[in-house]
Amino acid sequence: MSLAIQPILDTFLNHAVALTGCHTYGIARASCEYDILVVGEEEKPDSSMRVAERYCDISFMSREEAMNPATPELAVALASLVPLRDSSWTLSTAASANKAMFASNAERSAESRLSLALKDLGKADEALGKNSTVDADFWLTAAGYDFALASIYASEVPPAPSHLLKQMKTISSTGEASFTEWSASVGLEQSSREACAKRLDGLSTVYDIISSSGADARSNRLIEARRTEHAAKILHAKAGNLIDSLQSVDCFAYLGHEAVLTLFSLLELQSIKESVEPEYGAIVSVLTKGRLGIISEEVIKELGWRRDEKTLTRAADLLRQAISDQAKRI
Repeated sequence: MSLAIQPILDTFLNHAVALTGCHTYGIARASCEYDILVVGEEEKPDSSMRVAERYCDISFMSREEAMNPATPELAVALASLVPLRDSSWTLSTAASANKAMFASNAERSAESRLSLALKDLGKADEALGKNSTVDADFWLTAAGYDFALASIYASEVPPAPSHLLKQMKTISSTGEASFTEWSASVGLEQSSREACAKRLDGLSTVYDIISSSGADARSNRLIEARRTEHAAKILHAKAGNLIDSLQSVDCFAYLGHEAVLTLFSLLELQSIKESVEPEYGAIVSVLTKGRLGIISEEVIKELGWRRDEKTLTRAADLLRQAISDQAKRI
């Protein structure tokens, strides 16, 4: 690891620097990038570097936010950080404070994500009521991922996007989550090597649009994380590793979560560009045929949102029950 980290320490000489993410949870694969947190007086947009054949995602944070995280999810993530340089003891203090509050923040994160899953499901029902199966498919998928995050937080584990399938299998085996219902909501029955390759193609197209847009979105982390120099390469490295190691279901699950976040990013970016309020309810329709139309329906098909009304209705009913069951556990 030192070969990859040293240039970052050299670049940010007067800052506290820490390792975060799946490398600190002990679940990283060879293709996982290093998640680096740089703490200083000022916040900057996310960036990325490639050092010694490894990619590094770099996030910037002020000392105030490290000490007082804005959300319980951020507090959960900071609880496991590993300081690499910490002369002011900012990071060690932040890690200790967040560790002490870990169970409480994990529970609050679970409640918040479960509430989001219910709202997403409401949007899916609304879209079905308007005969827009593609928007319903998007929102049911979003609901499934919020449910997964809620379940993982409820089991007091920090979620890791490219490890979601394994995390859900682990907690489901102890009866703490409903794997079958979750699998139906995010459409895992569609997963195959070919489906992963198509989803990756669709995502690459959207990444290109986001990174080539001139709209100023520095305050939006969701967008900026997809505009860093190596963002698309990191995505391809992780997905490629999963496909090559015959883990196409893991790959499909990871890319599905990324597809939801990336479409949110594109809607917000286009809304900033056109100075309009984002129309979340009809997100896919707006981005393909609506006034913000910038992607083809072919890209949406590549991303995998083409389930029929019957499949969606059945999967939504299953997820609704799973959300109800999970709410009783939290």
